[in-house]
This record gives sequence, C-alpha cells and structure tokens, in this order.
Amino acid sequence: MLQQKYYLSPFLRFIGVSLVILTLPRMGLAFWFNERIEGEEAWLQILLQGLRVDFLSLCWLLILPAFIHCLIPNQATWQKYWLFALRCWFVASLWLLVYMELATPTFISEYDLRPNRLFVEYLIYPKEVISMLWQGYKYPQ
Repeated sequence: MLQQKYYLSPFLRFIGVSLVILTLPRMGLAFWFNERIEGEEAWLQILLQGLRVDFLSLCWLLILPAFIHCLIPNQATWQKYWLFALRCWFVASLWLLVYMELATPTFISEYDLRPNRLFVEYLIYPKEVISMLWQGYKYPQ
C-alpha cells in the first residue's frame, strides 16, 4: 500500500532529475553561443525561460501517468503493477529527453535553432530523412 506522504514522490523525483538533464545542456549551449548573449539579464532570462519551458514540457509528458496514478486503487497488488508501469514510463521519458538533448547541438549547427516541431514532423518521411542523413554524415571512404 502506497503511503499518503509518498504518493507524489515518484513524480517529484522524475521532475527533479529531468530538470537537471534539461538545464545542464541549456547552460552548455548558452556558453557555446555566449557571443550572442548580452549582459547578465539575458543569462537570467535564458535560465528562467528555459525552466518555464522545461516544466511545461514535463507537465505534458506526465499528464497521462498522473491521471492514471489518481485512478489506481489503493491496493498492494494494483500498486505494484502500476509502479512498475510508471517506472517504465519514466525510463522511456528520460531516454527521450536525453536523445533530444544529444540531438540539439547537431540540429543547431545545421539550422541555427533548437529542435522544434519540424524536427518531429519530418519523422513521418523516413526515406527522405535517412537519405539526407546518409548524404550529410556518411564516413569518408
């Protein structure tokens, strides 16, 4: 039986880890493009706006499991299976976040902006994406 005081702890831990995973690369990108940043106020704005966007993205990522979490009966059997499914959701979500952060520098080098909706929309055209990646990034022979 999940105790009342630990009811939200899986979500809070996930949000904490995710914010670290998302904030560190943002600061690295800010240092990489530091010539575009003017003054200390801009650094603060980058950090605060980034936290705002990250928190909103995490809310979208967690809305379904949070809703299900509220509906699961408070019985040990159900809780055991649900916590396993929730753990799987968190691991898959963290992998997605890490992948997006690792893909960001290459995307910025190519298009001079962070990955946006076009990054995801082009995935419905796998032939074009694979041929473009093959032409642009194949190893020299």
